[in-house]
Amino acid sequence: MSMRTFVISDIHGDSKNFHKLLADVSFDAAVDRIYINGDVLDRGKHSLKLLYEIKQMAESHPGHVFLTMGNHELFCLQYIRRELSDFTWRAFGSTDTVEEVNRLNPSETEALAEYIQSLPLYLTIDGAKEGKDGQLLMTHSGFQADYIVREPDGSINVVKTIESSARSDLFKHLVSNDIHYIPTADRKAFDRTVLVGHVPVMRLNYDGSYKIRRDRNLISIDSGAGHRESGGRLSLYEVETGAEYYR
Repeated sequence: MSMRTFVISDIHGDSKNFHKLLADVSFDAAVDRIYINGDVLDRGKHSLKLLYEIKQMAESHPGHVFLTMGNHELFCLQYIRRELSDFTWRAFGSTDTVEEVNRLNPSETEALAEYIQSLPLYLTIDGAKEGKDGQLLMTHSGFQADYIVREPDGSINVVKTIESSARSDLFKHLVSNDIHYIPTADRKAFDRTVLVGHVPVMRLNYDGSYKIRRDRNLISIDSGAGHRESGGRLSLYEVETGAEYYR
């Protein structure tokens, strides 16, 4: 069986539908790859348990399971580091996650912080049907528009832009939705195709649907699992074919 590659984003603790989607495509972590684009935590119940499960999957199948940092993982890290208050994190949808973290012992808490701190902000995915030069640059939110880095030929260096944005202020970087509202000409200038989550596509699609959105050099795959009351779903994207799966 040839290797297939899948991307999912903004699971927000929806373990049941996450596993249903994997079953729908007969995902085999020993053969296939899955890239999880941040925001495993918050909104849903037992999201910390799911984060630990994904961590175990990655350790058991190196090179096949990947996770980037989303803003909700950052919120957890900042809470542990006492940079974000209990009240503020709960306001961001973390009531159950706060309780899960508070039940950890000190060594478990520190290990969790170190794990989140180690998560990358972006990853390159090869073999993409819909990616420029067969590649996708996966990152959770995009970047802050004030930190766009242009090359002498006028193209936008996406990696340098993400790094510049994150260095300026990681919190603002991971909560930014600027990538969806920059001029179309700027998106055309991206030196690679970017795949993001973070903003539920119901807020971007003209018809308000939960379907994965494609713009020039930009694919948005947060189908709103954390906002089912607004019609959201959890989506899975197949890199080699562009196929979409929903639960």
